[in-house]
Amino acid sequence: MSTPESSVCQHQQAEPVNCVLCNKAVCWSCAYPLPQHQALCETCFHKLKAENAQVEDDPDDPMSSFFDFQRAPLAFIFCGVLVGLYALGSLPDLVDTRSDVLQWVNLDRAVLMEGEQLWRLLTGNLFHVNLGHVGMNVFGLLIFGNLLEARIGWQFLLAWMVISLIGCNIASLYFGVPHSVGASGIAYGLQTAFIVLSAKTLIAHRHQSLWRTARSLIGYLAVIIVMNTFYTGQMNIYGHLGGAAAGLLCALAYPAMNNVRLGHKIALGFLFVMSLLSLGWVLFLPA
Repeated sequence: MSTPESSVCQHQQAEPVNCVLCNKAVCWSCAYPLPQHQALCETCFHKLKAENAQVEDDPDDPMSSFFDFQRAPLAFIFCGVLVGLYALGSLPDLVDTRSDVLQWVNLDRAVLMEGEQLWRLLTGNLFHVNLGHVGMNVFGLLIFGNLLEARIGWQFLLAWMVISLIGCNIASLYFGVPHSVGASGIAYGLQTAFIVLSAKTLIAHRHQSLWRTARSLIGYLAVIIVMNTFYTGQMNIYGHLGGAAAGLLCALAYPAMNNVRLGHKIALGFLFVMSLLSLGWVLFLPA
C-alpha cells in the first residue's frame, strides 16, 4: 500500500488519507468519505458524479424512454394503425370485428397455398377479432416497441417487426394453421428480442446494467402474466413461437455494444433475405 503524498490543502492535518482513485493525499476535512475508511478527493468526486449523471441519462437504458413518443414514434404509430383498423372493421358496435371483414383479411392457408390473395400475409397480422384481442397486442407492442425503438432506432425496429411477421406466418403456414389474425406474432417477436438484447447487454456491461436489466425482466414477466390471465380466446401458438424465434434471431444478430454497425446491417440483411426465401418455399409446399 503506497504512502500518502504531502497534503496540499490548507488544513495541514497530521493524518491525511489517499484518494482511492488518484492516490492524492487529502485531509478528512476536504475529503469525501467512503465506506471502510476510504475517501475521494474533490476532483475525483465531481468527476465521478458527472460520469454517474451520464449513466442515468444513458440512451441505452431501456426504461429511460418508456412511453416517450419523441424517441420512439414508430411503436405509437403502428399501434394507432392497429386500433384504427380494428375500429373500421368492427363498426358499428366496436366490440367484435365483423365476420365479413375477417373472411377477407385472415391468414387463410388454403388460399395462400394456391398462390392467391397474397395480401393476407400482411392483413392477417393487422386485424383482430375483438376488443380484448387488440388490447392485449397493443399493450405488449407499446411497451416493448418503445423500449426497443429508443435503443435500436425506428429503422431497425421496423425491420424486426417485418421479420417477426414473416416468422409468424411461416410457422402458421408450415404447421397447418387454417386461419389466423392478430399482431401477436409481432408482439412476441419484440418481447423475445428485447429480453435477449437485455441479457446480452448485461453480459457485455457486467454490473453496470444489472438493475436496468432486472427492471426490464420484471416488466416482461408482468406483460406475460397479463396476457395469459385476461385473454382466454383461441391462440395460434405456432404463430407466437414463429414470431418469437424471428425476434430471437434479430436480437442475436444485434451487437450488445453499438460498435459493429456494418456487421449488424449485413447480419440483418441476411436474416431478412433468408426469411423471404423461407416464406416463398413454404408457399409452394403442397396444401
